Amino acid sequence: MADDGDAVLSDVDEDPIPPPPSTSQKAPPPSQTQSQSQAHAQAQRLLDLAAELEEERRLRRAAEESLADTENRFGRLKAFAQDVLRKRDDLTNEAAAASRSHSALQAEVSTASSMLSSGFERISAKAAPSTAPAPAPLPTSQKYSSGLPALAYGVLKRANDIVDDLLSQIDAANSDRDRAREQMEHRNYQIAIEVSELEASLASRSSECESLSKSLSEKEAEISDLRDRVTFLEDKLDAQRPVLTEQIGCASKVYDEIREVVKLVDADAASALSDSVFVWKETDVEESLKVSLEGTKMAYDIAATALHKVGAWVDKRESKVRALEARVDELMREKEHIGVLLRSALQSNTSEVLKVAEDGLREAGIEVGLKERREHRPGSVEKDEVYTLAGALENSIKESQVKIVELQHLVEALRAESGLLRTRLEGQEKETGQLRKQIKHLEEKERVANESVIFYLSEV
Repeated sequence: MADDGDAVLSDVDEDPIPPPPSTSQKAPPPSQTQSQSQAHAQAQRLLDLAAELEEERRLRRAAEESLADTENRFGRLKAFAQDVLRKRDDLTNEAAAASRSHSALQAEVSTASSMLSSGFERISAKAAPSTAPAPAPLPTSQKYSSGLPALAYGVLKRANDIVDDLLSQIDAANSDRDRAREQMEHRNYQIAIEVSELEASLASRSSECESLSKSLSEKEAEISDLRDRVTFLEDKLDAQRPVLTEQIGCASKVYDEIREVVKLVDADAASALSDSVFVWKETDVEESLKVSLEGTKMAYDIAATALHKVGAWVDKRESKVRALEARVDELMREKEHIGVLLRSALQSNTSEVLKVAEDGLREAGIEVGLKERREHRPGSVEKDEVYTLAGALENSIKESQVKIVELQHLVEALRAESGLLRTRLEGQEKETGQLRKQIKHLEEKERVANESVIFYLSEV
């Protein structure tokens, strides 16, 4: 304070007193004539000296008045300097208190930042598919009861719970995919065995048919006279047979197809159902009608069973999908709530710091609007640090959101893969059904041919 006062006084003392304005020297009148007298020149000189003396007196009075005014202003300036020095000391004390508060806030911010960094590293290590050892658990909530560390702990805790739930869902989806893959491989193996057996059976039947064809060609000459009669009987039977044959065949196909549908939904219920027992036989029309009626009733019963089973299976899948959608909606709402809490906490801390500084300056007698100064000083240290922390928190939350979306995409991919495997399994089962129908058709043709041969032989 003494140095500042001396500097002010020295500035006042060093101000130069303005010099008196120089009087205009009247040039002696030019010598016009040689007859000008010496007395007139002396009188003119006396007048000039009197004027100069009067000017000197006036300048001296002006200098004395200026000196008195300067001394008065110097006294006021000295009092103002002492008041300014006193206020400077008060502001220095307030600045020291604000610096201590800022240091405490900075320590709290660094603690929260380190907590977020280490916590998200542990969560990332937990979510990463690697063989590294399990990360260390999160700290307990008793260590952080208030401030930004408590808020950061809440964010880490919620993110950790979300990652645990998603990991459990991924494990369940992986197990379902592996189970479906094993079932498909086992079913493919069984289908390959059945196809090989059917091919062997068809080969043996083909050889038998060829031998029968040879024997028929040898005896064709013997039964030529009976062919007309057989043709007449077959035409008469064929006139009544096509409708019943088509009806019984359609009923058998409907029964088999519905049984396959029930087998896809509930294998146990499908195994309890009986196979199709109504097959076309060479009987009269009345017996064929009875067989057709029985087949229609069996197809109706199994259709009702299939409707019940498929409806229950569809309801179960829809309830599971709704549960997953509800879980995703809940996670999104919790994410938005966490963002709102972070923004409100940052705004409340910033407003409290500004309020404390403004109250301190007001007590010192200085009316300063920190909010206006804060708007005119966007590069202040406190604002930069607070917004830096907000940016770090926002980036961390965005990274967590990206990881959550990636996990959701992985779950959807696994679900799509399971659906694809199920579709392929259904396609293979349809192909197997078509092969069975072809085999039944060939067996029917072979049976009709055998009966025709037996009839021809009996006639012979």
